[in-house]
Amino acid sequence: MSTELVKLFPEIGTPEWQSDREECWKLALEAGDWKSEYRKKDLKKIREYFFTANVEEGLPILQYSGYMFELFPIQTKVGYDYYYQTYQFTAEQIYSNVISAFLDQSTSGMRWKEQREYFDYHVGQSFRSELVFKSQSSDVIVNVDKI
Repeated sequence: MSTELVKLFPEIGTPEWQSDREECWKLALEAGDWKSEYRKKDLKKIREYFFTANVEEGLPILQYSGYMFELFPIQTKVGYDYYYQTYQFTAEQIYSNVISAFLDQSTSGMRWKEQREYFDYHVGQSFRSELVFKSQSSDVIVNVDKI
């Protein structure tokens, strides 16, 4: 686990968080058909990312920003900010995450609280026609009227 991540989110080192994350991992496995879709070694890499945010070489979900986002270990607004500022994504990938907040019911391994946080982060609690996301490469503006 990255030292930076532990400094920013000290709760991830606690037994309570670890236990809770184990339960979420089970939910994530049940939500998708991952056991038949990925080999054991690939599932191990996905699980490593799910718990630590470490991106191992050959991580099979790397090209899927939606999965990367949903499986990020810290499912809070601060965690989402960290995610977008740490990893580089195209406007299309971020747009996909916004669409997912509206339409996707799978939300791998998220409980209701995390699903609401995910939706509120991407869409907000009141309607805004433009959503702005700050990523490492640039600010991305998503026009909701075009969704």
